[in-house]
Order: sequence, then structure tokens, then C-alpha cells
Amino acid sequence: MADPYADGPTSQLPASPDWPPTAGLVIEETPPQRSFLQRRRIAVIAGAAAAGVLALGGVGWAVAASSSSPPPAPAAAAPPVASTPSKHKVATSDTIRGTVQSESGDTWTIRTRAGATFTVTITSKTQFGTKKDPSSAAKFPIGAMVVITGRADDSSVVATRISSPSAASNDPTQ
Repeated sequence: MADPYADGPTSQLPASPDWPPTAGLVIEETPPQRSFLQRRRIAVIAGAAAAGVLALGGVGWAVAASSSSPPPAPAAAAPPVASTPSKHKVATSDTIRGTVQSESGDTWTIRTRAGATFTVTITSKTQFGTKKDPSSAAKFPIGAMVVITGRADDSSVVATRISSPSAASNDPTQ
């Protein structure tokens, strides 16, 4: 038999279908190690989104709180009248219903059911009663219920007509 190693230790081995030996060997490939961010990607994205929402909400709240003015003070209750008296009305009629509290010449004091007090000024043009049923100032003593029509501001009225509530409701023209 011939020596297969006759050519020396560097000679080539004969080719063999069993070389390299693989029978019985299990080769497992280990996956590459993923980074922390890759392993926790969904948690990191959700946390960043939550932090962004909280930051924007905080900034929005701070801006809203710094730019808002304090709530306005509640307005005093207006007397129950057909139209609200105003200093800025020109050539309009306001109507006030109430009870005659006092009469002193051309100045009467009227108190509404809500407790508001108005000073009524009677002029030479003030008419009493209605157009269909004229009257006089004497028909409206202290304690009488009256409807005053005229120009009103916060607490005074220059009367154009003074009538009783029943007559005023029956005559739309007063």
C-alpha cells in the first residue's frame, strides 16, 4: 500500500464526501443582540408621546391662565321693567311699574316689586291716564300702583305718561 502521506504533511488529503464531518452535529446560530431601544421600541415611543402631550398641555394651560382676565363682577339685579333703563338711549321710551312711595311737587318716588327705587320727574308734557281715558295726578296717591313711561337712566325717569296698570294693559297706545 502506498503511503497517502508520502508527499509530506502538506500534501492534500483525498477528497471525501464525508468531509467535513457533519453527522450528529447541531449548529445553532445565535441571533445578533438587539439594542435596548430595539427591544423596547413600543414602550419608548409611547413614553415619548405621553411626555410630549403633557408638555404641550402644561404650556397651553400656562398660556391660558396667564392671559385670561378675572371673571366680571355680577351685575346688580335690574328692576322688572318692560325695557331696561339705559343712560345711552336717546328718544326712546322706557316703562317702569311700581308703587308711589312719595310725592313732592313735580318729583315722585316709585318702588318696583324688585325693590328698585326710581325718582320720577313730572314735566308740563307729562300726561296722566291713557289717550282714551285721560286722568290727573290726583288719581295717583301715595301707595297707588302706576306704570311710568318716559326716558329713564339708572335711577330716574322723566315721565311722558303715568297711568294705572289695568288701564295701561288695556290700551296699547296709552
